[in-house]
Amino acid sequence: MPSPPAIRYQASAVKAHTLRRGVSNSRLLTPPVDIQIYYHASLAAFVAAWEAYIENLVRDFFSVTADPLNTKFHAVHTIASEAAEKSLKRFNTPNSENSRCILVQTTGYDPLNDWVWIQRGMNALTTRQRLDEILQARHSFAHCFPIPRYSWNQTSTGTSQAHSKIN
Repeated sequence: MPSPPAIRYQASAVKAHTLRRGVSNSRLLTPPVDIQIYYHASLAAFVAAWEAYIENLVRDFFSVTADPLNTKFHAVHTIASEAAEKSLKRFNTPNSENSRCILVQTTGYDPLNDWVWIQRGMNALTTRQRLDEILQARHSFAHCFPIPRYSWNQTSTGTSQAHSKIN
């Protein structure tokens, strides 16, 4: 059974997919610039969902492991939980390394080999690479930089842009 953070992530991902799918099926948006705005919004929504997922994993960990009846444990747990919240406030770039570090530092869980994308046939390494590429693409368009070229975001002419198969 999926964790509550995973369920919330899936709900957010469905919304981002819906936005992307609606754009790719729309005949109202003919200028490519208009379409790119919606693809960028969809990609930004996926990134926001991922960041919230990581943050929710940490918070859920502390919620599930709380034991207020054990006063000695509760005191230490409260200190660790407050330290984790401070770390989460500084967590704003959810690339693979930062996401892994916050999970290891706050919960002790190292997800390194668990991050696989079975539906895309990606192992842990290629999944982390794709996550980092998606974050770099989102960072680029968010700050008006040229979007880097990757195998998944190239057009037939070799330029890079967001499209319906971006992730």
